[in-house]
Amino acid sequence: MNPRGTTPPLHARAVSVPMLDALRAVPLLERIQLAYLLGLLLAVFMGAGPTRTEALAWLCFDLVVFCGAVVVFRGDAPTRFSTLAYRATACVPVLATFAQLHIILPAATRWRRLDDRLLGVDLRWLHYEPAVAWDAHVTPAATEWLSFFYLSYFALLALHLFPIVFVERRRNIVAHFTLGIATLYCAGQMLYVIVPAYGPYVHLAGTFSRDLDGPCWYPLMRRIVASGGARADVFPSLHTAAPTFLALFSFHHRRERPFRYTWPVVAFVASQIIVATMYLRWHYLIDVLAGLTLAASVFVFSTRALDEASADSARKSYRR
Repeated sequence: MNPRGTTPPLHARAVSVPMLDALRAVPLLERIQLAYLLGLLLAVFMGAGPTRTEALAWLCFDLVVFCGAVVVFRGDAPTRFSTLAYRATACVPVLATFAQLHIILPAATRWRRLDDRLLGVDLRWLHYEPAVAWDAHVTPAATEWLSFFYLSYFALLALHLFPIVFVERRRNIVAHFTLGIATLYCAGQMLYVIVPAYGPYVHLAGTFSRDLDGPCWYPLMRRIVASGGARADVFPSLHTAAPTFLALFSFHHRRERPFRYTWPVVAFVASQIIVATMYLRWHYLIDVLAGLTLAASVFVFSTRALDEASADSARKSYRR
């Protein structure tokens, strides 16, 4: 009661809802991963694809493993082992579901494809489709060069992921990277379900005047891509989004080692990978633009989230 004995206005009361309070207590990264897994589970549950039962089983398994790992390895007095194990849980939903996309996407999308709409955006709105426009300029040398960089995507990601997750001790670096990269892949792979398409290589097959060919890197890239099957995972281009995020992340931390030396290299490799996605006919221009937008959005989101968390922690320490 206030001095006059009246009830305080509604906006002045401290509203406490047990479920919301419990949710707020869960770290942001875990909330994003949980929402991602539940979103995929809901999409598959509402789908009617041929792999629906198998996809549901795998996603339930992923949820159990992720939640179990969080419960076991997140504690008040963490050891070095539990800290590394907990960091590794940030990779579980993304890596597991990526390996299962050939099961999840057919179940959730019912084999529908939106290639015509994506191509229509390029031709009618952007007035440019790189896979078509660059067809006349295809050469074995260019194909080999860009195939090498397309494959370097995996090395670029691994060279950041493993040292930062398992070796890095600077908490700001680890927190920024894990929040950013996990959010990026969760958002990107969820969009695969919403906008399924196979890309120009499949959709425009037979319309190109020149075949892509090369003696070494191109055949290797084709074998690796073919091993995953056609998974309708082109929008947005994560081959664009992830390297772009890594370039932004490296530039942001350029005052610290090793990023002061690596950021120009990362930026150059990222630029070549982005060109490769279009030259090699894997992605439409709109896929690449969506990937760039996703990378920039996630970078801003993760940077601001950590800045706010640091400011909040500083305020609490000051009050004590």
